[in-house]
Amino acid sequence: MDDVRFVKEKKGKKNHTCVSHTCPKMKRNGKLQCHAKTTKLNLLIKSFFAFLAICFLNWRIVERQSNVGGNCKFSDAKTCKFELCQHSNITRRKGLKILIHYIYYETEDMLVPVKINKRVNLLTFIKGAVESRTRVVDFFFTLSGSFPTVRDFYDSVGVQTSAQEVFPNYPNVKVFGAPSNKNKVSDLCHHAKFIRSQYEEVKNYDYFIFTNDGVRGPFYNKKDETDMSDTSLPYWLSKFVNPFVDSENLCMVGPAMSCEIRFHLQSWWLMLSNFYFSDYLAITEETCESYMPWSEVIKRELRLSENCLKKGGAIASYHPMIYNFTKNDEDVLNNDKSSCMELFSHCRNPTITFEASVEALQSQVFIKYGGELWRRKQYSNAQVGIIERETRDILGEYAEYSNSDRPALHF
Repeated sequence: MDDVRFVKEKKGKKNHTCVSHTCPKMKRNGKLQCHAKTTKLNLLIKSFFAFLAICFLNWRIVERQSNVGGNCKFSDAKTCKFELCQHSNITRRKGLKILIHYIYYETEDMLVPVKINKRVNLLTFIKGAVESRTRVVDFFFTLSGSFPTVRDFYDSVGVQTSAQEVFPNYPNVKVFGAPSNKNKVSDLCHHAKFIRSQYEEVKNYDYFIFTNDGVRGPFYNKKDETDMSDTSLPYWLSKFVNPFVDSENLCMVGPAMSCEIRFHLQSWWLMLSNFYFSDYLAITEETCESYMPWSEVIKRELRLSENCLKKGGAIASYHPMIYNFTKNDEDVLNNDKSSCMELFSHCRNPTITFEASVEALQSQVFIKYGGELWRRKQYSNAQVGIIERETRDILGEYAEYSNSDRPALHF
């Protein structure tokens, strides 16, 4: 997306369409000036032409330099003019390091379809993300409960392979077993325990991603992957890094934002900057209290976003596409349940309200595809069809999830 935004500004009783390029001189007294489209060029004085020419040149310079960041601060809940600014396209940044922590939980008495779905989610992530072989990312996996043998893992999802391991033997891949715990704890607690146990090693990463086995992806258009070197950011990952480059106050970004209970990013996939790392750890550690009710765990998930907004920070998501959601935006929407709320499907769970299209799926990159909603079959047939078809593109000839007549995958 170019560094261009279209906004509406009242001028008298008429609305004029304004086009704003990133040019500080185009603002007067802190307000955006509106230039109505007109063919009456004779009304424009020569100095104004010169002014526009200078601004155009400045904008072109910004546009050419967009791969190293940009000025994109625009969010107005009052008129529903949210925007996820993606004009920056960071594929390389010297010294950039990103940590991804993935929780996998399985038990021997778990229902077979649930096990298979979790394993397919894990395999999709390994094939689509881990095997991108980028040196920018370190992958940490925590295995909680039991884990199948290599043969059982591949056989259960219909894969024929000579692989001797599930997790690639790469220098940037580490696998940990979760400490035995009689009391089942949340994924947020597992993330916190991992951070605490590896704190000195992980505290200095630039960005952190926390996810789990209920997530499917990454989904993206392979044509967008232009830089395939091992020192570059994979396209699926750059979509989450770029918003941080363009916003100084962004705490977290994720695929889905919800207004169930209150506005927040769903925690099944969260990317956060280093400056919000300590806050994340403090909040998630609270979920490790013995016998904490699930309702209290949900409160901590909500607090991750609430804490950020109260401190003057912002959050961003791809569903809906919101670049810079602040406390002010939250207050406006809480007091004005207008058509803006259509962006949030009127507070229905965004997990099951995404449009059943390849474009919508690829815009999120990752989708929640597990847990209670999956077990209750809350996804539409069209959504399931899109997700499974896109999974085939990652894994190859895809297996249906049934206990009989399941074709083999070959890769």
